[in-house]
Amino acid sequence: MNKGKVFVSRIIFLAVITLVCSFIFMPGINAEEYNSNFDYEIESYHVNIVAHKDNTYNITESIDVYFHEYRHGIYRDIPHLFGEIRIEVSKINTYGEKAKKTWSPSNTNIRLGDADVTIIGDKKYTISYKLDMGKDQGKDIDSIYLDIIGTDWYTNIYSATFNIDVRELGDIPMDIVFHSGDYGDEDTSGGDFIVEDGIIMGRPNYVLGPYQGVTIKADMPEDTFSSAINPLDIIKVLMYSIAGFALICLIYFRSKYGLKEKPIPVVEFYP
Repeated sequence: MNKGKVFVSRIIFLAVITLVCSFIFMPGINAEEYNSNFDYEIESYHVNIVAHKDNTYNITESIDVYFHEYRHGIYRDIPHLFGEIRIEVSKINTYGEKAKKTWSPSNTNIRLGDADVTIIGDKKYTISYKLDMGKDQGKDIDSIYLDIIGTDWYTNIYSATFNIDVRELGDIPMDIVFHSGDYGDEDTSGGDFIVEDGIIMGRPNYVLGPYQGVTIKADMPEDTFSSAINPLDIIKVLMYSIAGFALICLIYFRSKYGLKEKPIPVVEFYP
C-alpha cells in the first residue's frame, strides 16, 4: 500500500473515532425537551407552610421550572376564596425576581419575569406570602384546610412535596385527609404523608398533570384557632363605603336644596 493510501486511511479512521466519541461523551438530552406539548414543565414544586394559632399561614413555594420554549416567565394565582371563606393575602415576596402583582376580587395574580428578558431551560422561582383564613367555620371542630398546590397549572408537575409545621398549635390530635388530582377529586389513595415532630410531610405518588393539584384537610379540636379573627373583607368595605357616601350626598343635597313648600297661587277673579 502506498503512502497516499495509508494517509487517507488514517484520516478516515480518526474521523470515525472522533464521531463515535462525540456521541459517547456528549451531554445527555432529555427526550421531554423535544417531545413536550407544553411551553414549560415543573420539575419540582415544594411548599413549606407554618401554621399559627390565629389561623394564619406563612407559605414559601420553591418552583423549579424547565422552559421548552423561550418565555418571559410564569404566572402564579393565589385565590381569595376557598369554598365560602374569603382569604386575605399579604406579605408577598419574590426574592429579587421581577414581579407584577395584580389584585382582583377573586385572586391575587403574580406575574414572575421580565418583559424584556426571555428564558430557556432551567429556572428556579421562590415565592412567599401570608394567608389569613379568619375564624374557623366549623361548629364542633377547627380545621387546616388548604390547597397546597392549586389546580390552575396547565402543565406537568413531576415532583410535588410539602411540609406543614403545626408545632405552634400544640400536641393535639389530628384527623388528616390528603387529596390529589383534578378539581373536586376526593380520592385519598394518590398520595402519602407522615407526621413527625409536629411537621406534616407528604407528596402525591404520581406525576401531576394539567389542572391537577394537592389539598389537605386536618380536623382538630374546637378552639384550636381561638385567637383567629376574620380579615377585613375588601368587597364588603367598598360596598358599605359606596352606600354610605350615597347616603351622605342625599342628606347634603336635601339640606341644601331641600324640598321646600312651594306657594300655591290663588286664582282670583275680578269683575
